[in-house]
Amino acid sequence: MPQLPIHRSSQLTDFGVYLKTIISKTSVSSDRYAFSHTDDYYFFGFIEDGQCCLNIDFEEYTFGKESLVIIRPEQVHRIIDAFNLSATFLIIDSVLVNEEEKRTLERYGRQEIQLSDISELKPLLSLLDCKLSGMENPSAKAVVQRLTTVIVGLVVENIVNATIVQSKLQGTVTRHKEIVWEFRDLLENNIRSNRSPSFYAGRLNITVAYLNEAVNSVLRTSVSHHIQNEIILLAKRQLVYTKASVKEIAHSLGFDDYSYFTRLFTKVAGVSPTLFRKNYHE
Repeated sequence: MPQLPIHRSSQLTDFGVYLKTIISKTSVSSDRYAFSHTDDYYFFGFIEDGQCCLNIDFEEYTFGKESLVIIRPEQVHRIIDAFNLSATFLIIDSVLVNEEEKRTLERYGRQEIQLSDISELKPLLSLLDCKLSGMENPSAKAVVQRLTTVIVGLVVENIVNATIVQSKLQGTVTRHKEIVWEFRDLLENNIRSNRSPSFYAGRLNITVAYLNEAVNSVLRTSVSHHIQNEIILLAKRQLVYTKASVKEIAHSLGFDDYSYFTRLFTKVAGVSPTLFRKNYHE
């Protein structure tokens, strides 16, 4: 059983920033990127033209012209295909993304969000490319890093604005959004030890019914289903990319009852953990 490959920023750059422009009439997938892997860095893909299809955390997404691909550290992903693609890929070490920006990218950086206009970022990306080509200058490293933080700030601003517009179109209540992001933050830190909706409602000082209302309005699912989907996603990653037994995976995710874990996985994924692992490696 293969271990999950991890791509590290240190393999590409010694100062945390790497930029690559892709112009291709055919597939851009390569031996390095065509298989599933995770990164220890943030990946921003600015799609100027054409189309790109990726698998991100076992879901397929298609990105078209003037859209932005965001892949956060630890997300499992691979390139499926691309057509007439013109794009700029920006890789940024996590150390260059501040904590507030990380929280925003976690909360708002959904793969489904596509930006209507990335034109203001193009001259900055061109400038960054120019600076990266002249790294023999002693001050170039600091300039590149500062320019990168500006680009990240604009990306985060664009994401928030796009989400606000999308929310207004969907009639999503702002208070609901705030509750959901707080809920997701809590879930990330507690999912292995507590999967009860009442626990999260209590931590947010609201009722379970109101938490369900908020989650349903923003994520289009219930609190219980969202918790189940998140824990099963963690299980899928371990099933595919580690040698751990199903029982060991269940225990690592906080399940003392191995049989219950198996039933829950089968209910959510549609197949048993063993069959999921077998199918993915055929």
